[in-house]
Amino acid sequence: MTILSQPYSDFDPRQYLNEYYADFPPENLALLQFLIRAFADVPSDALALDFGSGPTLFSPIAGAHRVREMHVCEYLPANRSEVSAWLSGQHDAFDWTPTLRTALSMEGLKDSPDVLRARETLIRERVTQVIHCDLMQDYPLEDVGLRGAYDVLVSNLCAEAVATDVEAWAHHITKFADLLKPGGRLILSAVKQSRAYSVGAHTFRVLPLTEADVVSGLHTAGFVPSTIQIDHAAATHPVHPYDGLIFATARKP
Repeated sequence: MTILSQPYSDFDPRQYLNEYYADFPPENLALLQFLIRAFADVPSDALALDFGSGPTLFSPIAGAHRVREMHVCEYLPANRSEVSAWLSGQHDAFDWTPTLRTALSMEGLKDSPDVLRARETLIRERVTQVIHCDLMQDYPLEDVGLRGAYDVLVSNLCAEAVATDVEAWAHHITKFADLLKPGGRLILSAVKQSRAYSVGAHTFRVLPLTEADVVSGLHTAGFVPSTIQIDHAAATHPVHPYDGLIFATARKP
């Protein structure tokens, strides 16, 4: 299979969701648990941004109920449509119920229809915008008024999918820092030592990263070194060789 470069004209969001998020391998559980922990002490009046969400709702499921408001941004229109379909309650939207139930269990909440519906309603209320972004631009959001507007920026498996080398990846993380307020926090997950992933018959390039690359990029982006925390999860979905996921949190000065 030929490894494709961006802009992902052959990317099928529903096939991606079915291949990677229809069940719960340990890696997905680790990602969800990391996000829930990272959002646990976020102030309730925070404005959050899920940057480069793809067609997924992992960040809103883990964190939208913890904040005043969350925006979701994504490059591909088809991915934004997938997110919007669930937020608007469309009957043919991807079923995120298993993920929601898993999140509720991780939080120690009762898994009942009423609790589930209440959480779904809260997520749909708190996610107020699904907007376009382009990490390859100097300013990745169309609304320049959002520069430095966010208390929290969460990004999962995004920057390494478009960066050509480690220096470019670090530059993308600097763009994340620019979107945060002073003292704002970054919640980041990245693929460790991967070069590609597949969706159906198509294969897409990924920049291989190590924990040292991530720490160096966070330093380059100006995050406070003493606030940088790194964790990881082992690979459990080895369609292409990779070592797992890297989890990081950090604060802006």
